[in-house]
Amino acid sequence: MLRLQEDAVRAYATMLRVCGELEVIVAETGFEAACALARKREEPMPALAKALAMTGKAARTRLLYYEHLTWR
Repeated sequence: MLRLQEDAVRAYATMLRVCGELEVIVAETGFEAACALARKREEPMPALAKALAMTGKAARTRLLYYEHLTWR
């Protein structure tokens, strides 16, 4: 029984480690993509919203979120 508990702890710890690594990737690439889109202001928000499959308000929110996302 103890071996099964150790394996579960190890599995959950691995999942948390992977989640942390994914957060770093999202923070870096999301920020870069948002900044690139912000520099291309000629792209109308409705086109961006359509590309993201969301409303204009949601697209603006997503863009602002990633523009200001940093990894500590």
